Amino acid sequence: MLQTKILSINRKTQIPSPTTKAQYGLTITELRSLIPRRTRISVATAMQVAEQQADALVWRHKLSGSPLLPIPATVITEIKRLLVIETDQEIPGVSMWDRHSGRFEIQLARTDIAAQRFTLACEFKHILDYDNVDRLYRGSPTECPASLADRAADYFAACLLVPTELLKQAWRNGVHTTKELARLFVVSESLIRERLDQAGLSITNESGERRHLLSGLPVGVAA
Repeated sequence: MLQTKILSINRKTQIPSPTTKAQYGLTITELRSLIPRRTRISVATAMQVAEQQADALVWRHKLSGSPLLPIPATVITEIKRLLVIETDQEIPGVSMWDRHSGRFEIQLARTDIAAQRFTLACEFKHILDYDNVDRLYRGSPTECPASLADRAADYFAACLLVPTELLKQAWRNGVHTTKELARLFVVSESLIRERLDQAGLSITNESGERRHLLSGLPVGVAA
């Protein structure tokens, strides 16, 4: 179960359990503590770290007693030493360290809520990786470090906004179309398709036909 998994992570990395409602938020330092201290980190491990950091935020949100879905932006915006603002910029988002105020800042373009939520999560992951980029993303013959960092940020955002266990729960409750799931999680349909694929689930298209995402074939039809 998700909670058991995160409790195990917390014990390993000594993330303290909350004792009052005011303590349900995680700090940037606590989330960074999930990054292994060793020098060489594989791509698979870097992606696992991204998932663990997202799971930790989801777990703390579940403890708060608030409605589970959609995962609120406040799991990020209420973190200490972080300022999130909207601007008229053309790029979706940017994150930086403001040495004058002693806090991180995320600037988001004014756009639709699903896109803005995803960008917020991506930029926050870049903040978590700050000072650890060289260890986390060493690159490969086919992918540069910057590309790996962006891929990890995208994966973090996907895991945070569409947690696997909550997606499967919605699926068991009969929510099977990308449109319905996107509305439930307040994300794009393309992200829902990606997460369904990763969870090994099939979708229902507009004609009511269920298809496996990996094969593209109707359920029950062999490739």
